[in-house]
Amino acid sequence: VVKLLTDDNEVGQWNLEGLPTDGQSTQNGIIVVNAAHMYARFPLMIDPQGQGRAWILNHEAANGLKVVTFDTRGFKDTLETCVQTGVPLLIEDVGNELDPILDPVLERGVKLPGAKHYICKIGDKEVNYAEGFRLYMTTKIANPKYSPEVCAKTALVDFTVTRSGLEDQLLGRVIRHEQEYLETKRAALLEELNTNKQLIKSLEDNLLAKLSQTEGNLVDDTELINVLRKSKTTSEEVKEKIVSSVENERIINQAREQYRPVATRGSILYFIVSEMAMVDHMYETSLAQFLNVFDESMVRAAQTQLAAQRISNIIEELTYSTFTFMTRGLFEEHKLLFLLQCALKIDLEAREIDGLEYRTFVKGGASLDPKTGKANPDPSDIPEDVWLNLRALHEIPIFHNILEQIENNVAGWKAWYNKAEPEKEVIPDGYNEMLNPFQRLLLVRCWCVDRMYFAAEPYIAKTLGEQYTAPPQLGVASALEDSDPLTPVVCLLSIGSDPSEQIRQLSKKLYRRVPLEVSMGAGQEVVARKHIATGMASGQWVLLQNCHLGVDFMDEVVAILTAATEAKERASEAYAKGSGGGDGDDDDDDDDD
Repeated sequence: VVKLLTDDNEVGQWNLEGLPTDGQSTQNGIIVVNAAHMYARFPLMIDPQGQGRAWILNHEAANGLKVVTFDTRGFKDTLETCVQTGVPLLIEDVGNELDPILDPVLERGVKLPGAKHYICKIGDKEVNYAEGFRLYMTTKIANPKYSPEVCAKTALVDFTVTRSGLEDQLLGRVIRHEQEYLETKRAALLEELNTNKQLIKSLEDNLLAKLSQTEGNLVDDTELINVLRKSKTTSEEVKEKIVSSVENERIINQAREQYRPVATRGSILYFIVSEMAMVDHMYETSLAQFLNVFDESMVRAAQTQLAAQRISNIIEELTYSTFTFMTRGLFEEHKLLFLLQCALKIDLEAREIDGLEYRTFVKGGASLDPKTGKANPDPSDIPEDVWLNLRALHEIPIFHNILEQIENNVAGWKAWYNKAEPEKEVIPDGYNEMLNPFQRLLLVRCWCVDRMYFAAEPYIAKTLGEQYTAPPQLGVASALEDSDPLTPVVCLLSIGSDPSEQIRQLSKKLYRRVPLEVSMGAGQEVVARKHIATGMASGQWVLLQNCHLGVDFMDEVVAILTAATEAKERASEAYAKGSGGGDGDDDDDDDDD
């Protein structure tokens, strides 16, 4: 189906524009490109990591793409102009509902009898609907809840990053940092390869056009013969270049592959981090934040001449940096859960544990029927849910005889099970010497799930290292390392805690001046707004206290920082292109307390 709807040349061009190279992203690209044109439903992209947005910005850059949100001043005028002129439009940050003003646009307007153009009514104004108009919409909500009406009017496309897609992106980042010449050469090769493929297609199309236009005897058409001769010569030269490029790409990819373990570990960690949002929505972490941690890990990792040792150093530093980054923002009760997830997923990737063991650990015997299978030998002492867990456990080869062993030694297993800390005691029937740390944890999970977290620490220490079993004490100074002038530090306070003095002392130590402070409440938004403007202009810190009393103003703070970030990005792009000398520095550092 993919080959029917597109070709390698088009997909290659999309990849050069920033579309990830995995299969799902290619299918998304096909849907978006086809849906964006007339007579199809416009695409609404679920894009929490911003990958779809980044691709569309490059894909439509040459066509004068306009970028707005529903809250942008003059949104209606911009919409009218784009619909009339055919300029593509991208609407960002769409919520769970669409603005009703879009309804006529999504319905593609109407064509009145005798009219040359489609007519679209936007608000109270009728405008001509340009056939070349393209509309794109993106939402950062990872799991939006759209009504059936919205789903019927748009083409929903899930651009959420995939494991393989992210791994390829991270591999590119590693190579750019460690072997930049390889990534530069590879990018140039891919561009050359795509150009040559497009040239061959152009030659074939030109030849077919000439053949279709030729009348009479083909042998007598000297112009056609010259075109054939030129096409053959050029085609042979281009094919030789393509063969050479493909071989060079293979050699470069072999050199890149030695760094794939770093990308694999990064991909595993990101998905664990993102899944923590299912535990508490406060744990939502953007891909951009994780990429900062990823890049900093490569900078901090110890340098060495041996590539294998360097890779090992980066993996260790990345894992620990992700651990400290997440630990700072996790509630105490969820820190061990995060570490356990890391250990399990890393061991799964390394094939230290298999799928059956992992599934048994996650769900136990919840899916088994208590009325079938081997009967519980002692229902008074072995709860039914524990027996179901043990039935599931005995499917694992090393535990294959455990049901019979329990049946023959109920007293021994009962004594072990009833100990205060069974995870530290000798396991009956020789299992103490047979089991590795994960299998021991699995046995404890099946017998006494309430002791699972206590049994998890030895397993985490074995898989990740002893340093992970004692979470570090992280203060304001360490949080500052992961911040920047446009990324505020948010402190969630419990009763009796107040980091304000630490922030003041740190500001004095680093900049020899105290922060601009305001305690939020009725009417304090004006003061806070003034302090933020002053801080951004002078590079002074701003400390907003009691932010729960100014929740609405926090949206304005986000808007201010977002606008400043976009301005900085535009200035950086202009500087990179040689059209501007500024780098868009904004030297504020806002600490939201």
